[in-house]
Amino acid sequence: MDPTQQQYNNNYPLANIQTEKPFNWRKYIFLFLTNWYWFLITVFIGISIAYLKNRYTQTQYQASATLLIEDEEGSGDILTEIRSVRRRRTETDLANELAKLNAFSLHRRTIDSLGWDIFWTGHGRVAMERPLYNAPPYFMEIDTASADWYINQIFFVENYNVESLKFYNKNGIDTILSYNSWHELMGWKFRISKNEIPTGYASNSFMIFDPNTLTNRFRSKMVYTPNAQAGTVITISSQGPVSDMEIDYINKLCESYIYTGLERKRLIAENTLEFVNDQILIIQDSLYKTEEQLLSFRINKNVVDLSTEGQQVYTKLLNFYNQKTQLNLKQNYYEYLKEYIESKHDPQAIVAPILSDADDQMLITQVVSLQQLYEERELLGFSAESVNPGLVRINSRIQTARKKILEIIHELIQNNELSWKQIDVEEKQIQKQLLQ
Repeated sequence: MDPTQQQYNNNYPLANIQTEKPFNWRKYIFLFLTNWYWFLITVFIGISIAYLKNRYTQTQYQASATLLIEDEEGSGDILTEIRSVRRRRTETDLANELAKLNAFSLHRRTIDSLGWDIFWTGHGRVAMERPLYNAPPYFMEIDTASADWYINQIFFVENYNVESLKFYNKNGIDTILSYNSWHELMGWKFRISKNEIPTGYASNSFMIFDPNTLTNRFRSKMVYTPNAQAGTVITISSQGPVSDMEIDYINKLCESYIYTGLERKRLIAENTLEFVNDQILIIQDSLYKTEEQLLSFRINKNVVDLSTEGQQVYTKLLNFYNQKTQLNLKQNYYEYLKEYIESKHDPQAIVAPILSDADDQMLITQVVSLQQLYEERELLGFSAESVNPGLVRINSRIQTARKKILEIIHELIQNNELSWKQIDVEEKQIQKQLLQ
């Protein structure tokens, strides 16, 4: 025997060598045939679970809209030509607009515009629930002067007979009410009429939401996706069981956002136009008075043309008139700003100081700071919660800023009056020289 073969046999005895056996199909077919009912039951259960899941799970629909944010920077701005500066400014603008879109006040305006108050739900005989957005099974009319304990509670309604319905909730109310008649439950006055178009549900329920609760509910669902690469673009999306409701809300939200921006621009334009018109009338009066004084002087003194020296003196006099006009413009702006701040109007619509030549840097800085505080308060979105710590803190800062601006205005008015008196003294001396 070959030594190599002898060594192989010594290390691996023939008894331990395993041979591969063929797959026994008959065995598994026999097991399947003898236990066929278990396989059938498993398939039936799986199909049933899938059917019930598809039948009773509410489908979630997604709606989205795209907003193109207007670039308010001028095309001649040199800084916008620098790519890094432009990108940083775009990101800042997008962040500001995202905060505005998420503001509570904007979403509350959206809810008020839609007029949503009562939300109906249809209930199947097993466990199916479907929101009834466009086809409510009943119509309710509520006396808003009555009690409002029913807010944010669920009430169930079922047909009792042709003339009445069953009205109940989980807090002990269970009664029969007639259609189209006024009823009162613990101070709440309402009446219900039936929609002639059947909904096909065994029972129906409704909830009357508090506007602030409803606002927070929809506000929390919104998803904002900025796209700085494609420009100042923001995509707004939301999910819900009723596609029409999500579409209506997003459309109205975009509409409210655009309207809010236009409303603010319109208010600024109206305030600016009113202020400028007032100042034009003041300047016209001043010019008329100056012309009348010059004409009266020439007639009384029988002077057709002034001498060279007299012309120089008269030029100085006109310069004083111009200074007085500027001081008058500043005085009017300070008075306007003082009244605006004291009346606690939204400073976002304040006329720019530059229009009145009120170029005091401290005043401009404080006005801008107050505008930013108002914007921060709006963006916080806590208008419905007056005791919120963040809102209380920013309101305190607003009061401090108002007080600071009023102090600055008081000092500027005093300085303006002193300048007026000084010019008045110098003007009288020039008038004496002119008369000579």
